[in-house]
Amino acid sequence: MRPKFENVSAEGFVTVGEVQHEAVPGQGSAQRPESETEAEVIAVLDERRFLTIVQLQAELSATGGGAVTTAERLRTALAESDRVHSIGDVVFSSSSLVAGRVFTVPRNGHADQSHNDDLAPLGGSQRRLPTPLDGVAVSAGERTVVTVGAVPTEIDESPGYLAIGCPEDLQTAQFGAVQPDHFRVATVALDGLSSGEIEAAALRAAIESVLPMGRGLSARHLIAYAMYLNDRCFRVPTLPVSDLLTAVGLEYRQGEWGRAGEVWSTAAEGYATVLLDELASDYRLDADQGTSFRAAAHAWVSWNEVRLQLDPGAFIEFLRGGRVAAAFAEYWQPRTTTKLESWMAQRRLVETLAKTHSGEPVVSYLRGMIDLRLGDGATAMEFFQMAYEADREFLPARDELGTLILDVGSVPQALEVLPGDSVLRGAVEAVLSAATADRAKADRGDPCRCGSDKKYRSCCAKELHLSDSDLTDLRDIRLHQFLSVPPWTMQMDRLADIVSTECGLMSFPEALAEPIVQDVLVVEGGGAGAYLAARRALLPPQEVSILSQFTPRRRKAFDVRVDGSQLELSHPDSSVHLRLPAHRVDGLIAGPGAFNGPETAFRPGDALLVRTVEIDGALLPSGPAIRIPAAHVSLLRVTIGSR
Repeated sequence: MRPKFENVSAEGFVTVGEVQHEAVPGQGSAQRPESETEAEVIAVLDERRFLTIVQLQAELSATGGGAVTTAERLRTALAESDRVHSIGDVVFSSSSLVAGRVFTVPRNGHADQSHNDDLAPLGGSQRRLPTPLDGVAVSAGERTVVTVGAVPTEIDESPGYLAIGCPEDLQTAQFGAVQPDHFRVATVALDGLSSGEIEAAALRAAIESVLPMGRGLSARHLIAYAMYLNDRCFRVPTLPVSDLLTAVGLEYRQGEWGRAGEVWSTAAEGYATVLLDELASDYRLDADQGTSFRAAAHAWVSWNEVRLQLDPGAFIEFLRGGRVAAAFAEYWQPRTTTKLESWMAQRRLVETLAKTHSGEPVVSYLRGMIDLRLGDGATAMEFFQMAYEADREFLPARDELGTLILDVGSVPQALEVLPGDSVLRGAVEAVLSAATADRAKADRGDPCRCGSDKKYRSCCAKELHLSDSDLTDLRDIRLHQFLSVPPWTMQMDRLADIVSTECGLMSFPEALAEPIVQDVLVVEGGGAGAYLAARRALLPPQEVSILSQFTPRRRKAFDVRVDGSQLELSHPDSSVHLRLPAHRVDGLIAGPGAFNGPETAFRPGDALLVRTVEIDGALLPSGPAIRIPAAHVSLLRVTIGSR
């Protein structure tokens, strides 16, 4: 027997009983006549509830009913039916669920809004959590990406919603998660709840179910876990980051995210302590440097929030060491800083310091960091140049200046400025070494392998010329930095607003080439936004299109499975499968056991950004691959449409 919904409470929740065969409210006599095929299909579905197209075709053939012999003809015959619906290849009738319409989502992951015009927008006044009341697992013939959706319907004459999703695990997600072989249909009776609010409630329910395991974690770890859950629950996420943080029990007060329900000073202090400790570790500060770093952070908070006096000389002395200044800049400018007041407060501090210490490199460096994060790359370069000229051993300024020079395209000049132990410098030198070795493969009288149409002896034998492929590899180094450095993910840089491909998977370089994405990043500021804006500000007008060169060849995000010393990559929404040796993955060590360490272990939800080339109709991996941790992946899949 099918479930009936009765005993509607004052809050709109219902209990489960048995459903009676009633006409759909509002359809009655207006319902169009059934075709012979439709009637036969409904008769089968009334008994079997859910079937794939292939299974349904077999059932009709077995009963000897109908003239439909192929799956395509069957789809065509049922396309106009008011009572037969489908998700992917799964077919079911309205009476198999609850009387009412069905919200379906096509395979490209974008919901059909044709039935949703009257739904309230996300963030409406009603924020009550819905309760899933019934679920029916059905087998699907192949993987289909389904996003949660809902339509208003009538459940025993009470307002409600019919939600169709695809949960990964009923204990961790009631709606929306991706599962290859099962759908689940759930009904929710709650007046005034939009489909977006059902999605938000689903994520909150998932997070609340695992929060007991997260007691004692820092706020930053909770944020990372919220990102992970969001990615596992929604293939095409639609929730703002602030909703995620609220869902994991955090509150935003006084410029910090901290645990809700706690004495706020304790929560904020705990968060700040964790952040300072982690940054001190990231920048390899010794005991004395760590003390100076914490003193500078305390002086900034005291001056900005408590309005205490600041001693410019003592403050600059705290930041005298280059590593301390770099760590402070990271603490001082978290990627969540999007309010104008925050930027103005930082600029006021630099102006206060400049009144008496304008020649200090750290003052110019901090001012340059403000302009860089605001997207003014040309101005930032001027201040970094001033800091570099004031003290050529002030490493943070050299690192930022060399990076911007590399973005402009002057590789030799960038190598002159970048510190010797810079990771970026080492990566650039590796590309140049590989290019030099490649050119040397040609005889002196052969055409040069750089593609210049000159002979090798008169081209790269005298001076190395970079090919388009070399330039792409150099730009990939910068791309890799933004994908792999934790601060922008943990501190919520809005690199999250990168568009997804039509099939719901990111193609990061292609997204960077989209003008609308560039504009969003520039407006949001921080991290990649500043990087892209800096490139546009520094390049002459005829070369602004350089961003499109991120995509001479395509990259896609793949699901990853470790098989010995090989990685097996599968594209979730196509039949593409690749095998990649472990040593081809950036940051990983080849050989048995290489994936066991905490830094290199692949976990569910991780992805690889892999360049592929098509040879004889088959996709093959080409060049290094970039590992993206699961907590980062959801950031890269959030669509601009969600804003």
